[in-house]
Amino acid sequence: MLADPRQRHRSIASVAHSVGIGNPDVLPRAYRNRYGTTPSEYRHDHAAEAG
Repeated sequence: MLADPRQRHRSIASVAHSVGIGNPDVLPRAYRNRYGTTPSEYRHDHAAEAG
């Protein structure tokens, strides 16, 4: 979802909400712990690959 160019208009908070995270401040920390990068960094790094 984060790398999908059709979803680039959505904020990270909107993405967090859509996957059931009520507090959007939790997502960046949890995402970094799991994947070693923040959602924003992932989106930025994969934007060139997606389109």
